[in-house]
Amino acid sequence: MTIKNYKLYVFVLVFLGIANVASSQNSKLDSLKGIAYLATADSNQVNVLKDIGDFYYEENFDSTLYFYNKALTLSREIPYYNMELSTLRSFGYVYSNKKNDYATSLKYFNEAFDLATAQNDSLGMAYLLSDIGRIYWKQGQTPQALEYHLKVKAIGEKLNNQRIMLRANQSLGIIQNEDGDNEKAKVYYMKALAIAKDLKRERSIGLLLNNIGNSYQDDKDYETALNYFEQAETVFLKIEDSNWLSLVNYNKGKNFTLRNHLDKGIALYKKALNFNEKIGNKEREVMINAGLALSYQKKDNPYQSILIAEKALKTLKTIDTDLYYEELYQILSEDYDLVGDYYKSLENHKNYVKAKEMKKEVERTKEIAKLNHLYELEKQENKILELKAKDFEQEKDLKKSQQNFLFLAFTSLSLLLGVLLFFYWNKMIDLKKFDELKSSLSKDLHDNIGASLNHIKMLSSRLNKSGVSYKERTNDIGRIKSISNEVIYNMYDMVWSLDKKKETVANLLERMQDHLDNVLGDFDIPFRFKVEDIDEKRILKIKEKINIYLIFKEAINNILKHTKPENVMIDFTKDGSRYFKMTIVNFYKTKTKIDKSSNQKGIENMKMRAKEVGGELQVFEKDNSFIVVFFI
Repeated sequence: MTIKNYKLYVFVLVFLGIANVASSQNSKLDSLKGIAYLATADSNQVNVLKDIGDFYYEENFDSTLYFYNKALTLSREIPYYNMELSTLRSFGYVYSNKKNDYATSLKYFNEAFDLATAQNDSLGMAYLLSDIGRIYWKQGQTPQALEYHLKVKAIGEKLNNQRIMLRANQSLGIIQNEDGDNEKAKVYYMKALAIAKDLKRERSIGLLLNNIGNSYQDDKDYETALNYFEQAETVFLKIEDSNWLSLVNYNKGKNFTLRNHLDKGIALYKKALNFNEKIGNKEREVMINAGLALSYQKKDNPYQSILIAEKALKTLKTIDTDLYYEELYQILSEDYDLVGDYYKSLENHKNYVKAKEMKKEVERTKEIAKLNHLYELEKQENKILELKAKDFEQEKDLKKSQQNFLFLAFTSLSLLLGVLLFFYWNKMIDLKKFDELKSSLSKDLHDNIGASLNHIKMLSSRLNKSGVSYKERTNDIGRIKSISNEVIYNMYDMVWSLDKKKETVANLLERMQDHLDNVLGDFDIPFRFKVEDIDEKRILKIKEKINIYLIFKEAINNILKHTKPENVMIDFTKDGSRYFKMTIVNFYKTKTKIDKSSNQKGIENMKMRAKEVGGELQVFEKDNSFIVVFFI
């Protein structure tokens, strides 16, 4: 800053200080504007323009963008790297937090990351990786978010930077909390909280206290959760942060509502809405109103609940998110039923079912995306291992050739070619087997999901037709739910079958045990699951694991489909040279009538699967018992 500009700077500050002794937010803003207009185009003016944009952050979106754009343009003209990077990040935050426009937010964060990379700024890159991971998390793309935050953690450890470690641990805690592992989440949060206290980062301390409270609330430890929420509120009141005050009061309202202290919960939800009005976060407004509507419903005030839920639904339709539809339609359906408006109750129930199915479809899509992402990561890891192995071989060959080049040159070359040919041949065999398996699984998945979705489509179409009775509608809705659940279970089975971390006999037995608990346990059918003299550490090939599990699953399904079982006994033993013998005995009272739609090919399919893995399947039927024996 020149001497002339510096004098003007001091003059403006003194003049405005005399004019407004109270030093309010408006006086600060006016003084900044005065300095910006008087100063020449240098780094000080960029800082002032950025500060003005920050002042408008909670009050006026357009004004924030206007001053950020001026700061960005000037920082590039000077140039001024630090402020250019800071302004790009601020653009990312304002679009994410104020508009829920994640695509635009990512655009600015990625532009800032490219800038930091070009400057070889490791610290800046770490912050940007954290920002990008946060956006992926807000979009529900957990695998990508986890990948970015682990990179942040690695950079923080390398640089021994406490601020980076704070961000990484905080973000990893959030991801673990969403995955349902609250104990791991608390460990990450506590590490982050200790760092935040060392650094005296008030906003981070408040945020972490709030998140720890959420973990305890998820574990239904409401008193401990409330204690952390109140500590967080104290911090946010101190720093006057309306954004986080709205969220922490929402969490407190939810805490009291879950314990049926409805008046207290309603008061806190309204308090949260008042704070949220200052920042204009529409998604937060919908979330709070959904909780408020549910509280009024529990308080036997359906009319007030309807008023709030309809308002939330109207706001929800103006923002780009699929969240809260299911919750709001369910509340409205139940409210209208309570006030006797059965037509609107049924209409909202239909929308609730539709929103629920859409949510399941989104979750299925995310599972498939997650599976594809993990597959791509595995391919990348395998490529890295191949390159390392290749480099090692080349280095070894080079050392040998240096010791005695004339004698070993031809031998080393021949050996290397032989190894490469052998590796290539084996790799081609493995790839061929994997492609065959992948094609088979893809076909099964396509046929399964295609048929199921067509069935759901037909049932949904029939629901929209007039003249369908209430009983038929109820039956159709039940069938849609049953078909959807079956598709999800089949997806889970496929994901499990491709998981290389679960390839032992012990993993297979554990999966079988879970299936029995879920299927037979639901019908209170007693069963015995006995394992004796089996090498549980033995590694199974994917094809073996899939076929053995599907034989077992088909046998259990046939028990429920064709009989009324009294007791089921499942034994796993070693039989001579056969390392694995599975015996399933079904003791039943009566057989059930065979459904005409059944193709009755269950046993035939089981025998075919047994043959595919070099095994043998035997079936015996006696009075009131049915036995399936599988050897491999």
